[in-house]
This record gives sequence, structure tokens and C-alpha cells, in this order.
Amino acid sequence: FYPACKQNKYDILNIHSIYNGRDVLTKYMHTDTYVIATLRHPMDQMISALNYFGYVKYLRRMGKTIEDFLDDPQYVYRRTWGEMLTWNSMSFDIGLSDFDIPSGLNKSVLESDPKYTEEIERFLNWAEENIDLFMISEKFDESLILLKDRLGWRIEDMIYFSLNTAANLPERDNMDTDTLLNKTKELSYIDYLLYERMKV
Repeated sequence: FYPACKQNKYDILNIHSIYNGRDVLTKYMHTDTYVIATLRHPMDQMISALNYFGYVKYLRRMGKTIEDFLDDPQYVYRRTWGEMLTWNSMSFDIGLSDFDIPSGLNKSVLESDPKYTEEIERFLNWAEENIDLFMISEKFDESLILLKDRLGWRIEDMIYFSLNTAANLPERDNMDTDTLLNKTKELSYIDYLLYERMKV
């Protein structure tokens, strides 16, 4: 829900929302709206979500770790908010729910079924066509320069500061990075494909 706008259309919409394509967007925005999305490495995204939404505290109370969650996420999903907060969450925000890919499927299942591989490719192509610029969190300064050039801004328009950053997450520090990478890729495979395609 967006509050009424006196001019019937907004010039800027800067909130965390699920993108369902330009047809929906133009109900609130001008037809020449420049659409921007921010992606971050899917492993960092999942660890951040697990912390931000309280999964880590829940796991601690159960005597479990992030690695336990990655080995058996359904154990946690059945007892909390479900998989939408961690399973391919970036793809979900960009419109994955409009495609014929059931939630909760892991990499092994998605890779082995041609129906899903085709639908994933269709989603990735759709995202590439519908989002004007993918900013990459790990290359945020460079992404801002791209944004500046695309929108005709000045360098003075690019001042920013960081909020809610988590520099040290003990659960990640204590877990082998390769193991963490492989296990998060198994759960959020589509996010990995999206990230790898759009970061170039």
C-alpha cells in the first residue's frame, strides 16, 4: 500500500518492495521510471537474513548452529516464518514468485529438471530486461558511479553513509567458508545465478 500522491504519480519510490514488473509500477510511477535493484553475495545475504530476522537467536535457544540450519532448513521453517526470508530472497524480491518455480527447491532438484532450468532462465532474462541497473553491494562505490552516469547526477549527489552493517558474525567466522558457500548455494541457487549474471 502506498499513500495517495497529489500528482497521481511519484517521482521517486525508495523502499524495500517486491517488484512485479513495469505494468504494476506504472500505476504509481511515471512511464519513464528508471528501475534499480541492489544485489549482494547470496552467502552474505543469507547470513544477514538469518541474523536480522532472529533465526540465529532461535537456533541458539534450540542448541543449534547455522550449519545445522543449512543441513536441515525445514526443521526451522516449520517452526518459524517459513522459507521466504532465506530461500532465494533476492530473486523473490525481483519477481520470482510470478514464475513457475515452487519455493523451497534446492540446487540439486532445480538443476536436474529441464522444466525448472528453462523457467529459471526465463526469470533471469526477464530480470535483465526489466531492471535498468543492478547495483552490487560489494562494489557499492562503483555502482554509485554507474548510477550517477546513467541519471546524469553530479559527484556531489553521491554522498552516503552505512547503517545496520554487521562486520563480525561469529557463526560465519567459525564455519569453513567453502562449506558455507556450498551449503548456501544449495539452498539459494537461483540467487547465485542472478548474482553471477548481473554483477558483470
